[in-house]
Amino acid sequence: MEGKSKRSEEREEGFRLIFSLGFEDGAGDEERVLTATGFTKEILEKTSENLEKIDEHIKNNLNKWKFERINKVDLALIRVAICEILFLETPKPVAISEVLKLAKDYNGSETFINGILAKI
Repeated sequence: MEGKSKRSEEREEGFRLIFSLGFEDGAGDEERVLTATGFTKEILEKTSENLEKIDEHIKNNLNKWKFERINKVDLALIRVAICEILFLETPKPVAISEVLKLAKDYNGSETFINGILAKI
């Protein structure tokens, strides 16, 4: 199949928004969040509603690593995958596979991300 599926594109947009919201100066992001639709909107809403729970899962599965040291790309990708697995009923292997594809595109640490998600 040529190109990405609509769901993959919406997942990527959700990741980019979650990533950008992790910075104080997210100029213009609020409008993008408000106009998000479909799966992107679901990811944003569920991640926002459950951020403490999602981050708690991450913290509980870190092995000799501090939460504060996770780079922003990896953190946003992990948050998206955990959100999908726990709150959007995406099958775990699908969520992990899709996020690892994004990690390749955005220079994320595939091994680190996979290690955290395998424990969820």
